Amino acid sequence: MDTARQVIRWALPGWITLLFLAGFIAVNTVLHGQNQTLYLAILRRMSESLLPLAAIAVPLGFIIYQLYHWVYWFAPVPSFLGRRLVDPVDRGAEILSAVRDQVDFKQIFDDPLLDAPKVAFEKYGHVAFKSTKTMEQYRKNWNLSDSAWYLALADERYRNTADFLEKRHQFLGDIYHSLGSCYHAVALAYAGYILVFGYVSLVEVGALPAQFASPFSGTTVTQGIILRLISFTINSAVFLLGVIILRGGRMASFDALLALKHDVITNVMLDRPTKAPGETDTSVFE
Repeated sequence: MDTARQVIRWALPGWITLLFLAGFIAVNTVLHGQNQTLYLAILRRMSESLLPLAAIAVPLGFIIYQLYHWVYWFAPVPSFLGRRLVDPVDRGAEILSAVRDQVDFKQIFDDPLLDAPKVAFEKYGHVAFKSTKTMEQYRKNWNLSDSAWYLALADERYRNTADFLEKRHQFLGDIYHSLGSCYHAVALAYAGYILVFGYVSLVEVGALPAQFASPFSGTTVTQGIILRLISFTINSAVFLLGVIILRGGRMASFDALLALKHDVITNVMLDRPTKAPGETDTSVFE
């Protein structure tokens, strides 16, 4: 991966975090009135510091990116009453499913295809956590599928298309991981918004000194509470919609990546005939 692509890939979740945070605060500013000096001060400072913020987004995005990978592979994400926030699957085994009974992976790659559990969670009463042992098996099977992928690309039948296939493989992988880190960025922005929202709300009810915000922005207590509920509902809906869209795009790109690897590996390892680029498949007429 060249440096420019790597920087953009790391910076994207940082930019997404700042963009969504500014959007959340802007919604509160519009609904709560122009006397919300804390919200206005934050937006004004962000608008005056676009270049520094763009630079800060790179290390911030890098941190989010590493957090995203750590959460997937290592974080003991809990499952409550059968409902899982993260549901990892043995994708490596899925890719190699068509050839697992015909190929001796141990002989070719010095590593066998592991028969890992289909569910990566271990139950403790009503709560379950990701199994470290199972996730390690998933990771080994994924690495084995990568080895099979590069071995398949070296086959003579893909001599003219190997570069294209590898670039497509890399592109789909970039999209998948970028979207994955971006919905973590949206979650971070939402958490930042909750902190700001909570602070201003405490100021307005008199629980904290009014150093930055005017109590209820000239509205009545009832109106202020209603406005807070409306703004919180809007921002929460935007947060959930953003996560759903990003996760959907992420899984669509990953499904395309799995299909690509599966087809190439299966064609080579099962020695299936593959038509050359631009060649018409006439087998259906025979």
